[in-house]
Amino acid sequence: MSESKDILKSLQQNIIEKQLGAFIKRKHLQKLRKKGSYEVKLKTLFGDVSFKSPRYYSPEGAEQRTYSPLNELLPNTPRQNYFSLKLNGLA
Repeated sequence: MSESKDILKSLQQNIIEKQLGAFIKRKHLQKLRKKGSYEVKLKTLFGDVSFKSPRYYSPEGAEQRTYSPLNELLPNTPRQNYFSLKLNGLA
C-alpha cells in the first residue's frame, strides 16, 4: 500500500510539473526578464507536491512591478493571503 502511494505521488509530481511548464510556455514570457522564483507547496491526496513558481519583471508601464504567471492558475493559499496582507500593512 505504501509503495503504491509513493508511486502515485511521484507520478502526480511529474504530471503537475509538466502541466505548469506547458502553461508557462503558452504565456510567451521569453521577452520578460526573470526575477527569480519561489517554492509553492500543494497538499494533495498523495502527499505534498512542491514546485518552483517563477517571477518576472513586468513590462514597462504595467501597474505591478513583478508578475507571477502561476497566480492566474492556482488559487491563493491561506499562507499567501496572510503574507499579502502583511506586505500591505494590514495584518
